[in-house]
Amino acid sequence: MKIYLTAADKVHPLLNDLLRGRLGSYIIEKNSYGKPYVRGNSIYFNLSHSGNLGLLALSDKPVGVDIEMLKGRSHTLLLNRFNSAERAEINSEADFLKHFTAREAYVKNLGDSLFNLYRKLSFEGGYIYLDGVKQDCKITAFVREDCVFSICGDGEIEIIEI
Repeated sequence: MKIYLTAADKVHPLLNDLLRGRLGSYIIEKNSYGKPYVRGNSIYFNLSHSGNLGLLALSDKPVGVDIEMLKGRSHTLLLNRFNSAERAEINSEADFLKHFTAREAYVKNLGDSLFNLYRKLSFEGGYIYLDGVKQDCKITAFVREDCVFSICGDGEIEIIEI
């Protein structure tokens, strides 16, 4: 799976160029929750943006990604929505954003709505739990000096900065 980290305004043109290069012509549709997909192909993609950064994943398997900028904020009000095991793992803004982006990437991988699942999810010890049941999915989180991003999907990850 290839992960492209680029300027937020370049994510959609990059997706278009990559899909056109692989498929020639294609049609993007959305499921009932708004997750985009390529009609009739086994190419999966997902994208996210925060501030001036964008993230694009392209894979031959379902994938979800989320990126959040580190802004030096306190997230204490949102911590109340996390269980005690998660709160014990959160000691910084980067820790909080790892938990947040992991949840979002998982939901985007499923193609569901964060609103539907947020209170049912937890991210503990590097694993996603839904209603307390460990999910069979791979979450990989990356912390940089300017952002945190998570990827939910199988396969070797290649990060390409453009």
